[in-house]
Amino acid sequence: MPCNKDSVLGLCDLRPFFGDVFREEFAGYGWYGWCDLDAVTGDLDGMLSPYLDSHDVISTEGGLLSGPLSFLQNTKQVRELFRNHWQTRTLLDRPEYANFDEGGKPGYVSATRIVSD
Repeated sequence: MPCNKDSVLGLCDLRPFFGDVFREEFAGYGWYGWCDLDAVTGDLDGMLSPYLDSHDVISTEGGLLSGPLSFLQNTKQVRELFRNHWQTRTLLDRPEYANFDEGGKPGYVSATRIVSD
């Protein structure tokens, strides 16, 4: 699908698409995700390990994807969740940032289990 984003911030809307777009690069990895450049993380193995076997998505926002820090299980089901979202075509056509990677609750998130601790 063509994309019409006109700013660097608008590219953040594409974060939920990373798993599918970069599926070859992520092959062999169990999880993928994103974080803001100003995020400071500590012991991610220690922090995330208790949740990896029982969740598809780990986010720092309860019940939502988080733009600053989100992790998604690298499975076909999770990678392709965005494809049927009712806003996908509109989102990609919209040049300005639409907050797709955080803030709201995109419809595809309800199909996943999200933990926030």
